[in-house]
Amino acid sequence: MTGIHAALNAWGPAGVRAPGRAVRLEPAAPLDLRLGMPALATWATAAVSTRLEPGMALIAGLLLAGIALVLACAHPLLGDARATSNRRVHRILVPVLRASVVPAAAACLICLATAGSLVRFTAGPVAEAAAQGDSLAAILNIDGDPATIAPDRFSGRDRVMIEATVTGGRYRGEPFISSAPVTVLAGEEWLDITPGDTVRVLGTLAPPLGPGKQVALFIPTTGPHITPARGWQAYTADLRHRFTDAAMARGANDGGLLPGMAIGDRSGLDGALAEAMKTTGLTHLTAVSGANCSYVLAFAFLGARCLRLPRFWAAGAALAALVCFVLLVRPEPSVLRAAVMGSIGVLAVLTGRGRLSLSLLFLSIIALLTADPWLHSSYAFILSVCATGGLVVAGPYLAARLGSIMPSFAAQLLAVPITAQLFCTPVLVMLQPFLPLYSVPANVAAAPLVPFITIAGMLAIGALALFPPAVVPFLVSGQVGTSWVATVARTLENAPFASVPWLGGPVGAALTGGLCLAVVLGFVFAPALDRAGGRVLHSIRPPPWLVLVGAGCGIGLLIVVLLPLDDEQGAETWVLAACDVGQGDSFVLRTGTGRAVVIDAGPDPASVDRCLSDLSIDVVEVLVLTHLHLDHYGGIAGVADGRRLETILYSSAEPDLPRDVADAAREAGTEPVRIGTGHSFRAGGAEFAVLWPQPGAPPREENDSSAVVHAEVGTAGRELSILFTGDIEEAAAARMLTANPRLAQQGIDVLKVAHHGARNGGSAIIESLRPKVALISVGKGNDYGHPHPAIVASLDAEGTVTARTDLLGSFTLTLNGSAVDIRRSQ
Repeated sequence: MTGIHAALNAWGPAGVRAPGRAVRLEPAAPLDLRLGMPALATWATAAVSTRLEPGMALIAGLLLAGIALVLACAHPLLGDARATSNRRVHRILVPVLRASVVPAAAACLICLATAGSLVRFTAGPVAEAAAQGDSLAAILNIDGDPATIAPDRFSGRDRVMIEATVTGGRYRGEPFISSAPVTVLAGEEWLDITPGDTVRVLGTLAPPLGPGKQVALFIPTTGPHITPARGWQAYTADLRHRFTDAAMARGANDGGLLPGMAIGDRSGLDGALAEAMKTTGLTHLTAVSGANCSYVLAFAFLGARCLRLPRFWAAGAALAALVCFVLLVRPEPSVLRAAVMGSIGVLAVLTGRGRLSLSLLFLSIIALLTADPWLHSSYAFILSVCATGGLVVAGPYLAARLGSIMPSFAAQLLAVPITAQLFCTPVLVMLQPFLPLYSVPANVAAAPLVPFITIAGMLAIGALALFPPAVVPFLVSGQVGTSWVATVARTLENAPFASVPWLGGPVGAALTGGLCLAVVLGFVFAPALDRAGGRVLHSIRPPPWLVLVGAGCGIGLLIVVLLPLDDEQGAETWVLAACDVGQGDSFVLRTGTGRAVVIDAGPDPASVDRCLSDLSIDVVEVLVLTHLHLDHYGGIAGVADGRRLETILYSSAEPDLPRDVADAAREAGTEPVRIGTGHSFRAGGAEFAVLWPQPGAPPREENDSSAVVHAEVGTAGRELSILFTGDIEEAAAARMLTANPRLAQQGIDVLKVAHHGARNGGSAIIESLRPKVALISVGKGNDYGHPHPAIVASLDAEGTVTARTDLLGSFTLTLNGSAVDIRRSQ
């Protein structure tokens, strides 16, 4: 998580003396911020340009190039300030023009790089096939390690996710060549595939799961035909496997931690230990980060110097060792960032400009975003930048303050994890909405052993490559360290309040950022220096600001522990709502405060708009149109009225969208996505999986093309399974049940009865799934006779509680312990 080598270069001598004596803080070298604006411009441009079409990104790049050229030429044309009529304007304008040239040029570079990548990614039929949900025969080049995700909830088998690139194949009988990055969602037979392998496979394409460089989700329909990697990829993969096997074979009490800390291989990591490390804020140690690159660079450089190699050749040896290390562990975002910084750092040392840590960070940001603009949204990259930036900016001051009350080595040891944690926590709460209270002591206890473990692991791999019998001492040494780290994680996991619930999302990040900023300002930058004594820090008697900050932190901690931060942890809140939209369907599944997933929009915009307003829904994360009959999509304008509509998913037997749907999508700024079996998404705490229609030829009848969506909602340790069935009829429903046998084995809690309770929906779903609650959305006094008495009788025979909009109007479902409360809306 941290690039410690960059930070340590910036830490000048603090003049730390024995505890209890005044400490003189020597003025730190001024931070070089000249590349700050170009780095910021690069990041912002990457965030925008990766969302543009290739042509727009190219045009933006050319415009920025013209702007940079004009700015560069404008400065000399302005002449001398003494010869200018308005000297004040000249003094303001010239520095602004001068400071804008490099950011404009950097932004131009990003736009051109993005345009080139987008052209390469979208060349070929992959994006088109994904939009239409078509199948093709693909040649995949595997780019990343397979990752096991949640098991398929119906078959119970593990699912595997892998990043890959479609390099060619056949589509609609025609061969093609492409370079389209995709995410592969496959079965457990893909676990043995390694980066660099080539796979030939048939599969179905779907739109990507979220924003990123991937242009499609690839779901294999046949087993993979694998051609193993060759060259350095095969060699490094073999070394990784041999090292992991050797470490696991020893049976040390480290839970398989050594391969993770040394080379980022978490395949053998014990699940309980992984959870303990997450709870104690040690997860970053299980993946290779910038710190590991720092240790490899330093070890190789110092080793070469000990052999009396000249500085130039020692730097070359260090860079060669770093390249080998990156190839071995595979270039993850944080590793790439650290490798780039390390390379530039060596050059800085050779040119005599060693204290350029912040400039190196900015330069690495520019270089890496130019190489891969999509890194701007990578959490690993963001965390790496935050940690390194914090260590460079705040680390020296914090170390100096701590050095006034403890020995210098202890101050340095504490300053690194505290500073890194403060700067990374606002980002971490976006990933996991809790605060690990023991993160700092856990990192302090583990940090001294991380360099030792890294170097022991590298020496073990070197021994495996050159003389395998010599590997045992290095494995034993490394596992002594990893056993200690595992013990720290397991011990602190069981401490009181090891993890405190916290707000997630942007709100939680903003709140956490404010608290961390207050701590940084209070403990690091507060004006507690004695000006008359030459900036002397008095540490024996706590100053008033320290008492106030400490009291505020204590009170805040008590509030967090004793009071719920979210209304979902306090008073009961509704989970699912059925909107009374007359003879039609519209259901609302709550995903957060003011946020929801809406299943169908009913026939009338006014009715669904009124229902969503009564439920205080401001953001519709996903609107699912189960099929394109008017009583399910006609109210789409009401869903979007005064709300943010982020995503539209639909299923249909028709090739074209109705005009109402197309218009609403255009106004919302989103592109409707056709869905089918295999499509899944997550919103808030709910997971959604589409079970029907199956890929291939869609059903001819619009009702039978209805998307059958299974939702699982978890709140406060309770789970509710819900099945939305649209208007699917009896024969198609039977095929859907056959294709999903685990659905019948597990049963469901809530069933949306198909086709408003019409007889042609059949009773097979009711009898197979045995729902506890059935929902029927139907118009009062409708002419169709819905719901049919046979359907009502089948529900009664199963002991199912039935809730109908023609009898209750709009109503909500609320979890109350293990029970589901049905409440009529006011």
